[in-house]
Amino acid sequence: MSKYPHVRVQLSGLDPSFLAVFARAIAAMQQAKIEEAQIAAFKREALSGNHRHLLAVCLKLFECR
Repeated sequence: MSKYPHVRVQLSGLDPSFLAVFARAIAAMQQAKIEEAQIAAFKREALSGNHRHLLAVCLKLFECR
């Protein structure tokens, strides 16, 4: 089960680039009213690796489609 199951991030069918996925995840967190400290933690974790790592972080934290 994801940490934020109420945060939905679209991964398929849209721009798959690192920055696009990163931006969609942040926008989804903001829309779900996740605290800024938690968003900052996501940013640190997501930026600590490559594109595959970002996708893994998203899959771990969010409801992804």
